[in-house]
Amino acid sequence: MSIAAMKLCSSILQEHFGETVRIVGQDLFCAKSKTLGGICVTTKLSKKQVASSLAILVQYRLVKFSPLETNDSVAEYTLLYDRILLFLRYPRYMYFIQKKYGNPSALLLEELLKSGMAIAQSIIVRAYAASDVKNTDTLKELRDSFLDLVGQKFFVRCPEVTGDVVPKLKVEIPNLFLPPDINLKDVNDMIEKESDPMDIVQEKIFWTANFDQFHQAFRDKVLVDCIERQIDSNAAECFQFILSLMYNKTDVWAIKSNPISLNEIKQIVKKKSSNVELVKYLDQYVSIIEKDECGFLKRNDDFGGEAYDVNMKEAFKQIAWSIIENVITQKLGTKAARIFRVVRTKKYIEQDEIQREAMIPSKEARLYTYKLLEENFVQIQTIKKAGSGMGPTKSFYLFYVNQQQIARDLIEACYKSLYNLKVRVNQDKEANKRLMEKSIRLQFVIESLKERGESEETIQDINETLTPPEKEIVENAKMRLNRLESSEIMVDEMIMMLALYLQYYSPAAR
Repeated sequence: MSIAAMKLCSSILQEHFGETVRIVGQDLFCAKSKTLGGICVTTKLSKKQVASSLAILVQYRLVKFSPLETNDSVAEYTLLYDRILLFLRYPRYMYFIQKKYGNPSALLLEELLKSGMAIAQSIIVRAYAASDVKNTDTLKELRDSFLDLVGQKFFVRCPEVTGDVVPKLKVEIPNLFLPPDINLKDVNDMIEKESDPMDIVQEKIFWTANFDQFHQAFRDKVLVDCIERQIDSNAAECFQFILSLMYNKTDVWAIKSNPISLNEIKQIVKKKSSNVELVKYLDQYVSIIEKDECGFLKRNDDFGGEAYDVNMKEAFKQIAWSIIENVITQKLGTKAARIFRVVRTKKYIEQDEIQREAMIPSKEARLYTYKLLEENFVQIQTIKKAGSGMGPTKSFYLFYVNQQQIARDLIEACYKSLYNLKVRVNQDKEANKRLMEKSIRLQFVIESLKERGESEETIQDINETLTPPEKEIVENAKMRLNRLESSEIMVDEMIMMLALYLQYYSPAAR
């Protein structure tokens, strides 16, 4: 991977786990795989420090291990850098679960993300400690929420560890989402006695977050939102039902679904939808989605036109084009975007033809074309045509677009942006650290005074210990940090969309 990705991964490891883990992670990033001894040699860290760092990375599934080819009693470790980048997506995971399943589920997910992996009872105990209301109903609600998240496949069992010299991970597919047996009385006793669940629970089944399920939900939301923007909310609801039918008969990450009959779509809409308008005009909505330029749904002619395929590959190709064109518009302007669309449509085109098709004056067309070339949004191919006899060789210069290369370049640019955003966030926090801490302490004091029933004058006097200029600095710093954190989420969303496009167009997906 690139230097930009390495810097970003190092920054994330530093933020979440500290300097020692960062050093070990960066060392593994630079090598395909390494043994514990090899890491000690290159990092100059002690064996204990490296072992502790590797234990943390393994716990959070950021490193995988396997026996060394030449010595099966020694383990070699490989960094999973793409898992490190998922830390940027944690706020989105939390927001999604909270919005869809409520606060108890969000508390459980938060504790699981903090732990990397843990047993069910431990997650529930910690979520109970973090909840505002603590009673038997809360404990039952947390237990039910945990089982619901397992049923919805957002929580998954960790692989079992065998007792070899270098442990091996055994995955039993049928048991991945088998609900755990959680006795509320036992959990309540653990809370009252402040016991560690790890010391009490005999059958230790570890759980972790199933990121693939989150990404599937995010992917589906992007597709449904696209349909809603292109057509309307009824069409979006219709496509949501079509996706649910797809998962009944097709692998979740297949590039194309198995045929879905119109009759199946009608049955599920009549059974599950309360939208009278959608039920009445279902045929028309399916036809409109199929004819839409997004290409999410394709008619399957083998079934006489009464069946459809969901084409994920084509869908994310169109989404990637939309992202690329938006970037060009923001960076180089609308005329450059128009030229880009002309080159993309024509596939191979000469300079003179570009200005005619784009209807832009020759000088401007040449300027914007070469700006696009400079930024690697278009490429150039030289074709030589030999002259007759001893005459000169004539060359044709054709412009074309390589979508996959542009997507990779944009992902690299996103890595750089995310790293710069993190640097700026750290600078802002450090520059305003004293005032931010003072503001937080002041808020705690004011809250405690209010709980004790102190007078408004006393509270006002305490509040004035932070001067108006200091309050303004704190507010401005908070606003900047919020904008920077929002920007991180938006850039990461762009990475996810482009990565999905590349995933569907990779040789392994074909």
